[in-house]
Amino acid sequence: MLKRIVITLLFSVAALPGWAQMNMGMPNGESGMATPPPVNIGGGSISLGAESERSNYLRGGFSFEGSYNDNPFLTTPPRSDEAYTVSPYIAFSMSRPRANWNLQYSPGFTFFQHFSSENQSSHNLSTNLELRLSPHVSLMLQEGLVKASDVSGQLQPAIVGGVTSASPTETLLVIPPEAGFISNTAAGEITYQFSRNDTVGASGDSSELHYLHLNQLSGLFNSSARGGQAFYSHRLGQKNYLGMNYGFEDIITHPLEIATQVHSPGIFYSFYFTPRISISLFGAAQYAETSGQGFKFAPTWSPSEGGSFNWQGEHTSVNASVARTISTAGGLATAARGITSSGALRHQFSPNLIGTISEVYYDSDTLESLALFSNGGRTFSTGASLERTIKKHLDVQVGYTRLDQSYNNIQVISNNSSQNRGWMSISYSFERPLGR
Repeated sequence: MLKRIVITLLFSVAALPGWAQMNMGMPNGESGMATPPPVNIGGGSISLGAESERSNYLRGGFSFEGSYNDNPFLTTPPRSDEAYTVSPYIAFSMSRPRANWNLQYSPGFTFFQHFSSENQSSHNLSTNLELRLSPHVSLMLQEGLVKASDVSGQLQPAIVGGVTSASPTETLLVIPPEAGFISNTAAGEITYQFSRNDTVGASGDSSELHYLHLNQLSGLFNSSARGGQAFYSHRLGQKNYLGMNYGFEDIITHPLEIATQVHSPGIFYSFYFTPRISISLFGAAQYAETSGQGFKFAPTWSPSEGGSFNWQGEHTSVNASVARTISTAGGLATAARGITSSGALRHQFSPNLIGTISEVYYDSDTLESLALFSNGGRTFSTGASLERTIKKHLDVQVGYTRLDQSYNNIQVISNNSSQNRGWMSISYSFERPLGR
């Protein structure tokens, strides 16, 4: 799973010497087209205006968090506990006239007050590269690797490639108790603007979800997915984008080895009120074929539709999306079809106080019904936090998360699947400029 990260880093380092010679702007100024959200692998951002500025910096620090969870192990009766987490981190960001590169890594060490046998460690590594190969060709590469046990922390907005992303770990549908897992996602996208108002592009993606102790998680399954898409986008005026795309995804669950191939021809529309405020809609007809366990299930057609809203302001940022589509298995026995939604809002009340609220909702059913295995269910999480800057490099944060889910035939969560978690953390950070 680290192989793609190494390749990305080698590509990035090799490109560094030439970046300073390039010009990020389009020759005709405003003629540069954006990649509409329905086909953009970058996802939604809720970074505030000042946080989105890119510079050459080495950043680092650490945080100490104390938390209380009324049911961290999803047991009946519930067993509450306090936990303490230490998380150092280091981040590197580099900007050139035609390139931006971010790399960050954060390990974590969690110690439980009463259940020391559940002590755990985690790792979170991400990298993001945006490169203008020519005045009309752009390339984006990104990779994320998470090894963790506390899944509730993955449901909150996260820093991905130096940008605060509204999307949680996308490969998880079912949230197990404190159980180790590895989630690895990678994607690449290239776009070519061949005329003033026309762009074509192609992208590929890969994801892995692997539970470290699957034999202890009855009813859950590992999964992997590989896919890609091609798209054409036409700009109507300066604010309206209309396009079509075709996507393919190959989803496999392990150890059942049930494979689903999904073909998705569709259309999309995006409207940009301003460069930082947009609304998007998409629709597709999805064709899915599933086989495995000695069976070849009947192919299915199903509609797919959804929309998103993104507002990235100086003091307020909002990202919200909802979609009905076929997704990765996320712990279920086969690929899933259902409704997913996520939303996040960040607001800067004062120069030293920022608040965030977020929600994640999944309501999914497996494409095929298999005896003895879960045929789907729902997951809902909501949370809020406040971050206060005490000094230039010292911050304090308080927050709360509520998790509730319901799935049949998944024994580890079927009896008592809700939990409430509150935390308070203090963090120290530093930054050093690199070069000019």
